[in-house]
Amino acid sequence: MLGGVASRRELLRLVPEHVLDRAVRAGRVDRVLPHVYANAREVDAALLRRAALRYVNGRGALSHTSALALWQLPVPTAQAVHVMVPAGVQHPSTPALRVHRRTAFDLSRDGRSRDGLPVTTLEAAVVDSWPLLPGAHARAPAIVAVRERRTTAARLVAAVGPHPNLKGRASLLHLLDLLAAGCESELELHGHERVFNHRSLPHALCQYRVRLGARTVYLDRAYLEEMVAVELDGSEHHRAPQDRERDMRRDSALATRGWLVLRFSSRRLREDPRGVRRELLTVLRRRRAQLRSA
Repeated sequence: MLGGVASRRELLRLVPEHVLDRAVRAGRVDRVLPHVYANAREVDAALLRRAALRYVNGRGALSHTSALALWQLPVPTAQAVHVMVPAGVQHPSTPALRVHRRTAFDLSRDGRSRDGLPVTTLEAAVVDSWPLLPGAHARAPAIVAVRERRTTAARLVAAVGPHPNLKGRASLLHLLDLLAAGCESELELHGHERVFNHRSLPHALCQYRVRLGARTVYLDRAYLEEMVAVELDGSEHHRAPQDRERDMRRDSALATRGWLVLRFSSRRLREDPRGVRRELLTVLRRRRAQLRSA
């Protein structure tokens, strides 16, 4: 095999047709895609990606969830291989391979390289995968990519622009609005939507940056007038002692800068949003009174 995968045409340059067909029948060679073969013992996800690119004669790039995997963004493992090609490429899809045709796709312009393979851009992979994944699985790639500063919400919005008929487009744009506002996790999204974005509460800044000596920390929500920081704890179970110690040290350091830190667990936010709002509103009122009288 040529790098573990080869087309039928390439193999017939090396061996007679009857030798190749006998090897396939004997299980020594695996026909992984029409006219594309691999060593049977070597077939895995990485090889299937290379086979997919060989199947479209090198005229496409890995896309959708296959591109997400190569961009190292979260994606369920049980996914077909996806390839994006220009509209003129006629290779049909198969059960193991989805071939997507896009008139405006230009491999030289729209392709990138990951692990030596052509892929669509990170932004295109996130947007194209949105209709294929359910719920949190669809949101996770965008959340992680923005949180890790690998792209921005604005760049993802721009990638949505050319696709007015994208399934779930409104929901994706709403998510990107929340990411642009500073939400960086499912818990923060839930808190923003169900708890903190309530008319009874004053406006807060998400992921507000505070310098603590030589390091910078980001507050999940910051009420600047009251100097109150809200931290959302999404790992209420099985937290290591060193994690709790780190949080306490961080809260103490913030206190030296005048910040009062409130922490709310995921369970509390989900089960008692009204109680969280009442408690936070009481703290904010008393904190304002304290600061004015100081």
